[in-house]
Amino acid sequence: MMNAYDCRKGPVSGPNPPDNMDPGYREASKSQVILTGVPSYIWQHGAVPTAIGMVMGYYDGIDCPDLYPGNTTFQTEYVNSLIAGDNGDTDCGAAYADHYHDYSCPIDTPENIIPDKSQTGGAHQNYSIADFSTTSFSARNCAYGETPVG
Repeated sequence: MMNAYDCRKGPVSGPNPPDNMDPGYREASKSQVILTGVPSYIWQHGAVPTAIGMVMGYYDGIDCPDLYPGNTTFQTEYVNSLIAGDNGDTDCGAAYADHYHDYSCPIDTPENIIPDKSQTGGAHQNYSIADFSTTSFSARNCAYGETPVG
């Protein structure tokens, strides 16, 4: 059973990446530190799973080469599936058993959370970072792309 925390009490991220998001490298200010070698992945159905995926890509590249198969410098379709799978198809009418189609479709908003397979049942077995962090789960009162912090 999941704990009582839900996204309406403080989601980590909203439904979409910020409009002004710059997925590329930038110079650190005096108050920031940028770790060399951390891959810069583009938002994949939630900020928290994407950030965790980048950290895993970093460690895969330096100490733990078996976290992801192949080169983690680039955001491959396999890396995307481990962050939050969508089988490369964001059509909500597609019948895939993955994170996006089980928990994000149809895409909802914080004002109108639509029940998904976290409530209705029949979801795939967890395999992605987004699955394990319950991103977009309506059972946690989370809209598309939101991850509860508790």
